[in-house]
Amino acid sequence: MASTIASFANFLKQSRTHAIDNREVLIAGVLYKKPERNSLLWKKRYCVIYANELQIVYFLSLEDFERRTIRGKIPFSSVHAWDGKPNGFQFYTPADHCFRVYTETAADQLKWLEVMQKCIDNAPDRKDGARVDKSTTGEIDFNSFMKWWNDDHAADNQTEAMRRYQAKFKFLKARIANPEVGNIETEAVGAFPSFEFRVNFYHTGINNERQQISPWHDIPLYNPDGTVNFICEIPKWTRKKMEIATGEPFNPIKQDTKNGKLREYGWGEMMFNYGAMPQTWEDPSHVTEGTGCVGDNDPIDVVEIGTKQWRTGSIVQVKILGVLALIDDNETDWKVICINVEDHYAPLINDVADIEAHMPGCITAIHDWLRDYKLPQVNKYGYDDKCMGRDFAEATVAETHEFWKLLIEQRGGQATV
Repeated sequence: MASTIASFANFLKQSRTHAIDNREVLIAGVLYKKPERNSLLWKKRYCVIYANELQIVYFLSLEDFERRTIRGKIPFSSVHAWDGKPNGFQFYTPADHCFRVYTETAADQLKWLEVMQKCIDNAPDRKDGARVDKSTTGEIDFNSFMKWWNDDHAADNQTEAMRRYQAKFKFLKARIANPEVGNIETEAVGAFPSFEFRVNFYHTGINNERQQISPWHDIPLYNPDGTVNFICEIPKWTRKKMEIATGEPFNPIKQDTKNGKLREYGWGEMMFNYGAMPQTWEDPSHVTEGTGCVGDNDPIDVVEIGTKQWRTGSIVQVKILGVLALIDDNETDWKVICINVEDHYAPLINDVADIEAHMPGCITAIHDWLRDYKLPQVNKYGYDDKCMGRDFAEATVAETHEFWKLLIEQRGGQATV
């Protein structure tokens, strides 16, 4: 332990003269986490907070930190002392998920609390600038906006964080705040199938003003009743590989291409409705513990097992039942299993065990189809090939929602990847 502390002390001495990866390290050290059932995260990790960032970046060890081998990131929005363990503290993510951790000494605990609270207090969109609501809908209260307009954005010596906030606000003021799903419609353009075919999304406001929106960024993930929204890309019993175009403005749905050709599944028609959840992102710099692989740089995927076939572009309220941790091309590619809340099976199915009881063989069929559809290449799964339950799946979705929030904070609300 003494050698590790001395090594890090020497490292910090060197870092005073230059930033690490052009970022200033505010605090670094080992944090411990009490094991929890279905925990997605670490039990012991080397953690770092960089200046102007509201997130903990964690590594397997000090050596991995020095090699910049990131294992994951956790955003935080509040921090408090916690007496469940000696030298403990707890912090909440923007989605109100609580993490309880502890340090080796009381001095370390106080330092982490101090640094994290200072980061929160100095965040421009929480203290010095307009306050953006926790669901990232784009709503900003009038008094905060006037303060930002009259004082902060006109400052001669703007910080880099304030410049990022200003760019974010320029998007937010033009953005639809949490558009009502019932007022969203789709419009297909171009011949189908073709390279030009697109399914665009539009929202009609109270003044009958029709505005194009992004299904990825503008449709809310969560509904007031606790359900989540699913955007259908590939209807069941079809095989053309349709997907949200994350690299295009407004992110329409298009047919995927490979080697200059339109893609479709050669393994056969999808036996389920397939698509994605809006306002989620599988971060390609985050390594999932149960797979050892980074995220696939896309919204999180959904397998909807209801009896109805949905058309491409349908927005469906679903409840989360479970999740498979597919490993595809050495990337974590979560497959969240859901069901339409209005399906006649929905009242009977609330978790993985219920699927097996009322749709015996369903999970095995999904598992095997996703494993084999690229034959002769065979996909693998993390977490011992198991379909994880509802609690685990809901935590996974919440985690990808937080990664999406970080993405738009860094790149703006029309982010493309």
